[in-house]
Amino acid sequence: MTPRSWRLENRLLVPTGLLAACALLVFGLSARVYGDLMSTQRAKSRTLEVLEQVALAERGVERDATSPPCALGVGSPLAPGEPSQELARLKKLVQDDDTQRRQIGDLEAAWAALRRDINAPTAAACHGAPVTAAQAAALAVRVAERRDGAQRILQALRDAEQAKLAQRQAHADVAGDRMAVLLTVAAGATLLLGVIGLWRLRHAARQLSHSHDLLQQEAQRRNQSDQALQDAQARVARVLEAIPDGVITFDERGMIESCNSAAHAIFGCDAVRLLGQPVVDLIPEFDRLRRESTDATDDLAVTCRRIDAQRLDSSTFPLEITWRALSHGGRRLHLCVLRDLGEQHRVERMKRDFVSVVSHELRTPLTSIRGALALMADGTTGPLPEDAQAMVVMASRNCERLVELVNDILDLDKMQTGQLLIEPEVHDLVKLLRDTLRSTLGFARLYKVRLLMPRHEGPVWVSVDARRMVQVMGNLLSNAIKFSPEGSEVVVRLQVTTTQCTICVLDHGPGIPPEFRAHLFEPFTQADATDTRARDGSGLGLSITRSLVERMDGSIGFECPQGGGTIFRVGLPVTVAPPPRPDFAPTGFDDLRI
Repeated sequence: MTPRSWRLENRLLVPTGLLAACALLVFGLSARVYGDLMSTQRAKSRTLEVLEQVALAERGVERDATSPPCALGVGSPLAPGEPSQELARLKKLVQDDDTQRRQIGDLEAAWAALRRDINAPTAAACHGAPVTAAQAAALAVRVAERRDGAQRILQALRDAEQAKLAQRQAHADVAGDRMAVLLTVAAGATLLLGVIGLWRLRHAARQLSHSHDLLQQEAQRRNQSDQALQDAQARVARVLEAIPDGVITFDERGMIESCNSAAHAIFGCDAVRLLGQPVVDLIPEFDRLRRESTDATDDLAVTCRRIDAQRLDSSTFPLEITWRALSHGGRRLHLCVLRDLGEQHRVERMKRDFVSVVSHELRTPLTSIRGALALMADGTTGPLPEDAQAMVVMASRNCERLVELVNDILDLDKMQTGQLLIEPEVHDLVKLLRDTLRSTLGFARLYKVRLLMPRHEGPVWVSVDARRMVQVMGNLLSNAIKFSPEGSEVVVRLQVTTTQCTICVLDHGPGIPPEFRAHLFEPFTQADATDTRARDGSGLGLSITRSLVERMDGSIGFECPQGGGTIFRVGLPVTVAPPPRPDFAPTGFDDLRI
């Protein structure tokens, strides 16, 4: 419906209602006028019938008055209470009018007296008393008087009825005129209502056509939506089939309802055998895990576990399972994503074997080689030529790098497997920092970089593993030294509050590239990972440093000032001073590693 047609229909709504009400009122008045008209017509018909009966009665009176006595029959006078047929009909017609009813009574008495007077000579002759001439003349006069009296009564009846007839005729004419006017008004109102009804019918037909078009468009959109839904379902099915992990759904009873091809492969069976199977037959621990999750929360949120599962041939294998509860169509379903960890465990075993080989088969020879090169470089085995001395020093330095790489690999493996032990004790952080700076002076002189630490009054007590804290600061200082230009400074500052202390290591190097900052603490990552990089390193130091700091309840971060350089910050909680005990005196960086 357009706004214009909607406004027009609203404008016509009130007039149409008023017109309909007027039409109903006119029809009601017309019905009432019609009823009055019909009543007048019935009264008019009654009046005409009364006049007709009066005329008959007049002829009857005149007939009786002019008839010879023998014509009336001897001994049959008109007795009171025995009216003639004309009087009986007339009496019935005027029974509702008391005046006319009395007049009919007088007429009946006068008519009866007239008949008696007419029959008097005959009655006297029958009794043997003939009527004399004088008696006959008096009787004739009395008969004439009786006839005139009856005619006067009938004339009064006729005049009254004619007056009523004229009055009823006038009333009928007025009612007819009113009826004509009302019928004209009713016809006009009906015509207007018909025109409005036709217009509304035409408008409704247009609306119906428009609604039909809208329904067709909606049906077309629904068909397109259904097709899109079918396509989406097909895509989802293809995606599920392409997922390398197994995906299964099961109901509240634990019966499997759907699965993908990867799930068939994981459990070593086809879809026909897997569908309808109880999930407990494949994952015996699932009920326990689901109960634990239900006890922890009202809704089954995403839960991930590594458990042992069982194939249909009863063989077991390690499985990583992730599941959550879903509501669909008023039903509660469970979605599980399964990953076979057999290959991953095999790779982890190979990794552990490799680390074991590195630990036992490579670390021991390196220790011997390192000691031998140190003795040769110190001249213990005798003086060496200048070229040979330089080669021994370079070999010793590279052996140190190799030992550090082996140690880093071992530490990283221990961290990933949860075998790295942290033994926190209360230590003076100021003393640990100074010891670390002293042990790093030789490395700083090699790169021609100065190490500075402002004086700090009093101890700062923290709960850390001293060996691992020295390792953390050694990694941060070595990185700062390697990336600082010759002649620059690496500054170590200590900021202390009542509950927290922060170690800041500031260098004046080129800074960290923006694209590398998000990956700075990941293992085996370097800003320059090419073979031609200017600075050596394994890319494990910062990853190990962050893990060690976090295991000692600390935090680590960095920032790159706009003018260049990098500031690493290590935050540690401050604790209370320990009871008196011998101070820890690290023997150097070499003792920390090997």
